[in-house]
Amino acid sequence: WGRPARLEATIRPGNKIELTTENIARLVLRPPDALCDPSKPFTLVANGRALTLPPKRTGELVVELSRHEPTPLRKTTALCGPIKDAFNRRFLFVYGTSGGPEATKRNLEAARKMQADWFRFAKGLRSLRKDVEVDATEMRRSNLFLFGTPRDNAILARIAPSLPIRFTTAGYQVLGKTYPANEKTGLMFIYPNPLAPARYVVVCAGLHYGEKLAENHKYDLLPDFIIYGDQPDYDNTNAYYCAGFFDVDWQPKPDLTWTSDGRPKPRPATTPF
Repeated sequence: WGRPARLEATIRPGNKIELTTENIARLVLRPPDALCDPSKPFTLVANGRALTLPPKRTGELVVELSRHEPTPLRKTTALCGPIKDAFNRRFLFVYGTSGGPEATKRNLEAARKMQADWFRFAKGLRSLRKDVEVDATEMRRSNLFLFGTPRDNAILARIAPSLPIRFTTAGYQVLGKTYPANEKTGLMFIYPNPLAPARYVVVCAGLHYGEKLAENHKYDLLPDFIIYGDQPDYDNTNAYYCAGFFDVDWQPKPDLTWTSDGRPKPRPATTPF
């Protein structure tokens, strides 16, 4: 997930096709009849492996290069992240109220900050809801931005066991490593809502993201998940500890994850034209 797919195909006399592919599991070929005999089988060599395909009676050849075991949850074109995709249909800001007055006040303030971000950007006021006010019907209708942690957001408490990022007493856990959760760090990630899998949840815990950024497209460059600190990077985004994309099964993987020390980075050197 998140890497380019590349393909080079050559058709030769005698219904012979040579394929070189990268990051492709399945493809459909439609060789023109002028270059082949559609009534006869095809010999295919894909990345050095020989395959025999049936005649092209339906007008196309289906080539399976690798199989992926079916899993309960898969990324699709309609549900694939990153975080900004949650803004692309009806959404609500939902603040936790189950952790006592101080936690409720903190979660409400965080929700109001994002509500203000959206108003400045889109000139539209999205609703704030308490966690206890969101029922199953609303979950099926809306993407939910959940403010708080499982300790103080009732919805987050219900779905926490199903999420790929864990909340522990020490902080936020990703790929077996725990990052600090305090007033100087924050977490955001997107995931299909376990209680309404056709909709997203976006978990927003800790520090508000992008305090130094202008309102225009503030959240556009966020990946699927990010743990960040309070120091601005050279471009005014928050310097991060851990960030990346979930794989096709909505799970974190080392090769799709970047880690850092949370310190600001210098602007990359540019090469003049």
